[in-house]
Amino acid sequence: MLEPKKIRWMIKKELLTLKRHPVRLFSIIAFPIIMILLFGYGMGGDLTDLPIVVVSQDDCPITDLTLNTIKTTDTYHVVDV
Repeated sequence: MLEPKKIRWMIKKELLTLKRHPVRLFSIIAFPIIMILLFGYGMGGDLTDLPIVVVSQDDCPITDLTLNTIKTTDTYHVVDV
């Protein structure tokens, strides 16, 4: 198990390294943001008519309301209940 003193020393060492290499600090911050933007743009297509199957294990008004709401949206196409 790591002691708190060792963890503080490791954090201090890493911060000193980042202070000496500002390009590395920039890449640590910028690249995850760039990847999130690229994947978000790539996956950001229009999602409509997704086929789903709904398992209804309860007959109550809330279940019926939820199922009717799912059926009326354009996002999902209920194949079977």
